[in-house]
Amino acid sequence: MPDFPIFSEAPQEAQVHPCRRLSSSRTLTVMRHESTQFSNMSHSSVSPSTSSSSTSFASSSFLWQSSSSSSRSRSRRSRRLLPMLLLSSCFAAFSVTAWKQAIGPESVAFLAPRFAASSAASPASSLTAPGPDDLLVYGAGYLGRLVGRHWLAEHPNSRVVAVTKSGESHEELRGLGFEPFLGSDLARLSADQGAGKFQNVAVTVPPSGGVSESGDDDYVNVLKQALRWRSKAGSLVFTSSGGVFSEDGGSVVDESSPTSADSSPRSAVLLRAEQLIRSAGGVVLRLAGLYDLHRGAHQYWWNQGIVRGNPEYKINLVHYEDAAKAVVAALELENPSPAGDLFLIGDGMPLSRKEIVEATSSNADFIDRPKPQLDSSLPSKRNSNIGKRYDVSRARKFLQWAPTYSSFASFMQSCR
Repeated sequence: MPDFPIFSEAPQEAQVHPCRRLSSSRTLTVMRHESTQFSNMSHSSVSPSTSSSSTSFASSSFLWQSSSSSSRSRSRRSRRLLPMLLLSSCFAAFSVTAWKQAIGPESVAFLAPRFAASSAASPASSLTAPGPDDLLVYGAGYLGRLVGRHWLAEHPNSRVVAVTKSGESHEELRGLGFEPFLGSDLARLSADQGAGKFQNVAVTVPPSGGVSESGDDDYVNVLKQALRWRSKAGSLVFTSSGGVFSEDGGSVVDESSPTSADSSPRSAVLLRAEQLIRSAGGVVLRLAGLYDLHRGAHQYWWNQGIVRGNPEYKINLVHYEDAAKAVVAALELENPSPAGDLFLIGDGMPLSRKEIVEATSSNADFIDRPKPQLDSSLPSKRNSNIGKRYDVSRARKFLQWAPTYSSFASFMQSCR
């Protein structure tokens, strides 16, 4: 039985304009409805042979109720419908039996983990051998889920195994067609002795900046765990940040520009992680500030009611969807360098804090909300300088990638 790519695109009633926010509960309701249909079909197919007789009994019960009507005209109509209903009953019983025989128990076993709505975490022992197009997303947060969704859209017969720190989102991940696992479970299972290694691994875990008592960075340890599940000949992509650059005076930066591990603990952790990934032959993507309509710096400022720092400070940005597409493009990069590679990802149109506020305030979702106050007298991590501008030409050339949303301002305008 073919692998149905029913989650490579959102169900029709869940499709909305990218500017509009769709609550996860409504999306899940739609997807759970489809999952329930498949689940019910699966249960019917593996039930004992009494399933056909149950169907016949249900139809016979309906006939009895119709024929027992006190109305003579209804009785006549029931007698006319009798042959049709009997035929429908037989057809239903035959369809169930034929469907069971057609797909076989192997297909039923395949459908169960993909469409079940159980909220329990998947045990690592249930991880089956990955295929050549299957993807492991280590750190399936908001960005990781988008990466998985775009991967399934381009590889509809593949699997997406989503690794998380906790099991809170596992029901939602199953609704998206992913196979969720806890990182702690995978850490206890040897990839060499278990299901096997993945040809495609995307690491989208955001750093916490914390260091364990042993002095070894916890974040880097998580990346090492992810590397255990990657085939040596497979693709490996890690999402870092352009915040590691030392430039802050308004100049243009590219992949060769100097970095600084002293600017913040987060930068130090990211640079160590980048070195680990590239030494394994992986691709590092330094992302600009991520955003969509209700995520990003602008939403944080509206929630806080104030914008700290120089209003003219330039911030590079990229839409979440475009960042996810860049990850998929990097995974599909042909002939990557054995020494690893690095790409800068952004829309190429940095905006000042003031310009971001103005663009946001013109959007219908924010127009009636009070603007946050711009206050340069308040301290900011980067208060004195004016930022930088990303040169993303290398990513455009080698990844064949270009942002769908050319700038934050144009995105907000298109959402009016």
